[in-house]
Amino acid sequence: PQNIFLTQDGAKILDFGLARNAPAERGDLSAADTASALTEAGAAMGTVGYMSPEQARGEPIGPSSDVWSFGCVLYEMLAGRRAFAGRNATETLAAVLTKEPEWQSLAPGVAPDFRDFIARCLRKDPEQRPRDVAGAARALEGSTPALSALETANVSAAGRAAPRLRRLAIAAGFAAAAAAIALLLWRRPAPIDSLAVLPFSSAGSDAELADLCASLSDSVISRISQAPNLRVMASSAVARFAGANVDPLAAARELGVRAILTGRAVGRSSRVSISAELVDARDGRHLWGERYDRPLETIAALPPEIASAVAAKLHLRLSGEDRVRLARKETESREAYELWLRGRQFWASGRRESDLEKGLGYFEKALEADPGYARAWTGIAETWDVFGYTHRRPVPDAYEKAKAAARKALELDPDLADAHAVLAHATMMTGDPRAAEQGFRRALELDGNSLNALHWYSHLLMTQKRWDESLALSQRLLELDPLGWWNVHLGEHYRAKGDRALALQHFRRAVDLDHDNAAARWQFGRALLEDGRTDEAVTELETARRLDPESSDYRLELAAAYEKAGRTADAARLRALAAGAKP
Repeated sequence: PQNIFLTQDGAKILDFGLARNAPAERGDLSAADTASALTEAGAAMGTVGYMSPEQARGEPIGPSSDVWSFGCVLYEMLAGRRAFAGRNATETLAAVLTKEPEWQSLAPGVAPDFRDFIARCLRKDPEQRPRDVAGAARALEGSTPALSALETANVSAAGRAAPRLRRLAIAAGFAAAAAAIALLLWRRPAPIDSLAVLPFSSAGSDAELADLCASLSDSVISRISQAPNLRVMASSAVARFAGANVDPLAAARELGVRAILTGRAVGRSSRVSISAELVDARDGRHLWGERYDRPLETIAALPPEIASAVAAKLHLRLSGEDRVRLARKETESREAYELWLRGRQFWASGRRESDLEKGLGYFEKALEADPGYARAWTGIAETWDVFGYTHRRPVPDAYEKAKAAARKALELDPDLADAHAVLAHATMMTGDPRAAEQGFRRALELDGNSLNALHWYSHLLMTQKRWDESLALSQRLLELDPLGWWNVHLGEHYRAKGDRALALQHFRRAVDLDHDNAAARWQFGRALLEDGRTDEAVTELETARRLDPESSDYRLELAAAYEKAGRTADAARLRALAAGAKP
């Protein structure tokens, strides 16, 4: 490492930071000790190539973490390369958490018991390492055959003087301890806790580039919403701010967020240039900016790159696992990514059967381009799930198909929150609320901004009359999209609870916000019918059916309203249509 120097007097450790004195009689640093430092527990700080797994996860650390760092140094001396390395910090952290060093890279002649000693220092579980560096040094001194073999190994500088290893064991251990504690004491700026990613704009009139920009910003939202303790506005909340002439600060004030991310793309030939900028909404201060000039073939890699860069500039407390998840590439195939994007557009465009069928087809084509694309399997699962609860397509095993596709997605990516959410919903709809709740909780652990998980978990809590918990999730949905569909959901909460006045209030607000929202009209009509306001209910339900003529649920509810209004012939005709008869 760059801060360890070999001199005639032995190893010198340079570049110390601040250190904190711990009581000598204490064997380790407890969680309370760590929490009492000048920064928050849960922050992963340090030099990534030498950080222990527990340090990378932002957990409390003790002397055994220094043993890990010392083991990294020994390996590097004997192999001429780092024990854990990647193309960037994120890949290095992933190696620390999940991989073993390449033991075959050790220099010829290194004794097996000395290799075993290094391997013990580099155990992922801190309990399986030497307790502290002094203990590691004693183990080295007692390992005479290993050190003798080391002296004859062809290991350049490390092989010239075995006694230096004993001095280095102590010195490197103190260096690692000082560096770790100094970094724990480092004051970081307060994290920014809310963000809106505005739809990326494009130069010129290229429709394909414009679609790509909208999809890129949605992908960034999906990725960065996985960061802990960060409220990220939903795509539906920011959609109305599309366009190159939007004032970002005004948008931020309207959305109630601390930071705003904008992007602009210029396409030329087979390349695209995207400029992204992060701004502090309080004072317009520029926090970060970057220009990505990339071949279109590599466009799928941009959302994780942008999300990781933004998360760093928001000063979020991220563990090593958080960083890995944010930066993970989901597919290397531009074709698969673009097919998935097209599928999402159809899936979300209105939930008509024809749109859902087209979306399903694009997801399946994305899997042909990349069979290991977990998000494409999630899209298939979500489509079958919609077929199940909207009855738009008579598929008796729609939920089973949804569960099978979701499980396939999770085999490929166990940390995909949307896959957990759709699996939990399909499980809930097939009668296993306990397993469903576990799935929803896991989805929200991975992505606290998951609209699907918040929405369906709230419904599960309604069925169990856990009103306060359901209300908290419903209010979270409104925080993420205050002017969107979630007033309908809050109305459903109050309707299930029996508070008809509040239910009507939220349904009416949803209709006022979006006159063409068929679901809002339908729910409002149902509540009016229950309130005895039959004529108003018929008007709302007729509007819902006109906006979405395919829904059998809308037909049946309108038929019930017709019966209450004395229009029995109209009611019978609609019931026949809902049952599948031709008009």
